[in-house]
Amino acid sequence: SVIVGIWDFRSSRLIEVGMVENGLAQLGGPLCGICRRACRSICLGLLFGRILSHNTILFAPALLFPAENSPARANLKQVKSSLWIMRAAWLAVPFTSGELLASALDGYTPSFRTSCAIGLWVIWGTTAVAAMIARPVTLGFVRIWVPAGLAATIWAVIETQSSGSLAGDEVSSAEPALFLVVLAIAVATLAAAASLMPSVGATFINSPFANTASLEKRLPLRPPAAGAFVLAPLLWAVVVAGPVSGYLLLAAERWLIGAAALIAGLIVATLSCQSLLILGKRWVVFVPAGIVLHDPLTLGDEAILLPKSGVKSLRVVPASTRRLEAAAEKSKSSTPKKPASKQSQSQAGPTQSPEAQTRESLHSGTTDLCAGCLGAAIELRLHEPARIPRLHKAPELATAIRFAPASADAFIQEALTRDIIP
Repeated sequence: SVIVGIWDFRSSRLIEVGMVENGLAQLGGPLCGICRRACRSICLGLLFGRILSHNTILFAPALLFPAENSPARANLKQVKSSLWIMRAAWLAVPFTSGELLASALDGYTPSFRTSCAIGLWVIWGTTAVAAMIARPVTLGFVRIWVPAGLAATIWAVIETQSSGSLAGDEVSSAEPALFLVVLAIAVATLAAAASLMPSVGATFINSPFANTASLEKRLPLRPPAAGAFVLAPLLWAVVVAGPVSGYLLLAAERWLIGAAALIAGLIVATLSCQSLLILGKRWVVFVPAGIVLHDPLTLGDEAILLPKSGVKSLRVVPASTRRLEAAAEKSKSSTPKKPASKQSQSQAGPTQSPEAQTRESLHSGTTDLCAGCLGAAIELRLHEPARIPRLHKAPELATAIRFAPASADAFIQEALTRDIIP
């Protein structure tokens, strides 16, 4: 028997020979007529050239052109819409915030205004190029400077309002100014919010593997609550304010102080940027063998592989359940333990060694790798205990691992697609 068809890695199924013609027509749909006929001729040539010698499986990149009603196509449309919303909003920032920034700089010297304009155009152009080239390295650059555009717009509005540049003698002259302020803040907020969306981050961290995206897919992990709301904003402010303050002092012709501030700002910004990028290198990776957890914040430099055959069960732990478990654990730890009497100890039999007690508790417990983040989490239970490396701690053994992807729905969908859920 000869097996001929198109293997779809995403749905793990083989399109039989009777569907080869329709499958090729569907794959060639976005192409022009000549390219479609050439693709069909090459595939059929490979088919009939090997059909007499041995069994043949014709592989085609079905992921590039998913079915019209498949979840993959719907997810792809959502990811593309979020990415292009961010790109379009950032490209529109000079046209919406440019006049506000120019009005805010009216009270300064011409040389200072020119230097600020050059710096703003360089930052905007570099960030626009980084937004078009989706890579893990450019993701950090985009998430630093796109929100900085919102901060610059808010500063321009405050500076312009305080200086009275938008105040007019007639109501008609003040209405366009108010509309311009609302439009500028809305566009800058849209760009900043879209750049921080999990779908945009997933696109950036998966783009180098676009040709093998059906074999490997990365999903970002949700940042810790303290890191997302406290540490990340502080590090972001240091990264942005460090070089910008030195540049502004040089633009004001304060050469000595400006040079020292620029050098010190670049050093501090580099160190802060390294700490900030650690939050963006926390991934859960789907591979053909199973699931890989890469989390420098909880696992250190090591990554753990959870084989597909070793997964016993998978469930979503809602945020409310996690809060109740945390409250119960806190109350349990705060309750003082009563010392056991000698009679109860003699009835209980010989006590276990500390190593045996630790091993038993690890086998029966759950290793939490959520790092204090909010929202729902994923809990994987394994058939056999797995070795879990920990940052600044001794490795642990556990049969259950809990972590928090940025999108639990995307994780479940990908796990169903790859038949990881038993």
